[in-house]
Amino acid sequence: MFGKEVTKKNIITAVIIFAILVFLKEHLCVLYSMDEIRNYNLSRAIAMGYIPYRDFNMVMTPLFFQLLAIPLIPVKSLFVCRLVHSLFLTLMMWLFYKAAAAETDHRHAFLLSLISISFLDIATYNTMFFVCALVVYMILKEKRKPLIYSVMGAVATCAALSRQTSGTLLLITGIILLVVSVSKEQRRKAVLSYLAGTAAICFCFLFYLLGTKTFAAFWDYCFFAIFKTDGNSAVNPDGIPALVITLIGGALDLFRYRKDHNKNNINHLIVGLTVFTVGIPIVDQMHMVYTGMWFALPLVKLFKDLFESKTTKLIWMTCDIGAVSLSLLFTFMSFRGSVFVNDIDELKYVPLTSDIRAFQDIAQINDLYEENGYKVTVFAQESALISIIDGEFNPPYDLFLKGNLGLNDPLAYAEEACNSENSIILITDNYQESDWEAPDGIEEYIKSHCHPIYSYSQYVWYMPDQ
Repeated sequence: MFGKEVTKKNIITAVIIFAILVFLKEHLCVLYSMDEIRNYNLSRAIAMGYIPYRDFNMVMTPLFFQLLAIPLIPVKSLFVCRLVHSLFLTLMMWLFYKAAAAETDHRHAFLLSLISISFLDIATYNTMFFVCALVVYMILKEKRKPLIYSVMGAVATCAALSRQTSGTLLLITGIILLVVSVSKEQRRKAVLSYLAGTAAICFCFLFYLLGTKTFAAFWDYCFFAIFKTDGNSAVNPDGIPALVITLIGGALDLFRYRKDHNKNNINHLIVGLTVFTVGIPIVDQMHMVYTGMWFALPLVKLFKDLFESKTTKLIWMTCDIGAVSLSLLFTFMSFRGSVFVNDIDELKYVPLTSDIRAFQDIAQINDLYEENGYKVTVFAQESALISIIDGEFNPPYDLFLKGNLGLNDPLAYAEEACNSENSIILITDNYQESDWEAPDGIEEYIKSHCHPIYSYSQYVWYMPDQ
């Protein structure tokens, strides 16, 4: 298991270990992240028959959520969603391990992969983009028949349909690197093949947009609205280590290229820069883990060159066991203090925090108001969780965040709620402070046009003054 060679047995054993660690990390993680709740909620909406951009808001391109919705059609369950996440993350780790092993050896690639698993979060559209970037890089690395570049074009297009900003950069970067990498004799066929793969996916998506009558809305949400994301940015301390690794790894790629003019180094750097854009505009561990993994590879190659002759089999075994232990420790720390409940259909078999009962009570209070003829509008970062508990979906309030409402003015929704008959508005008493992604002015407008009628913990129900 700890030999240098990349054998079939090594690969199978490595993937099994990756799968076990990822499965434990995903399924024993207590549900506390609103990112996970919102990602699941978008896919369940599609599984419920809602059409992106026509029926609900989001500024991300839809492919990842559409694919994840497929297993949710028969069973809407966060457990099923996490199971799919586990499989997808295992696929990602297998590809990453293969790419790393091809440039170093089994031992270095295996250890780097194990360490990476400890810092992975849920699978998101960023994960799908990273998988696409790995495939594009691996195809560029080896000389292949021109036909394979149609796959490369299709994969790069799928990246753009999963994350439009980084994916579009990868799509453009792919064809530029292709022109530079292949021989003059194959260049024309390679480019045409790449464009054919791109066109095939684009035409399929165009037919989908036209068939669902969402062509104009798609552009409004996914491209024009990008310029209205002021304030939707943050730099968290947990993203800084990956940022440092990116700077050092990028410098090593450039140094190696200038030293030996190996195109593989510059390809790794350039494709890696598209991966780096995943951390824009939010620099945190969840987004930056991918660029950290990507640019850790040049560091591992440097480590291999400097210390390979000094490391023993015992040292490698100790490092591998330590990396596995680190992953298990993070899993245990996440699970500790969680509880399982069986009376929320979509959250069965998922560890939850003890305050889940409070959200059940809030959902029941909302139901009582609606049974008496009121319409309850929820302005709270936990809106998606309340909808899941209630078995409903409430756009746009389940993703009522800066930069996620397209070209619409967020304040217009508060004005509408405050001027509607039989309207009741639920909002936290620290709405703006509790969620930095909350649109500005909402809390002030509601409190100046409505009066409180009931409160529960930090949640307050308001009724318009009229």
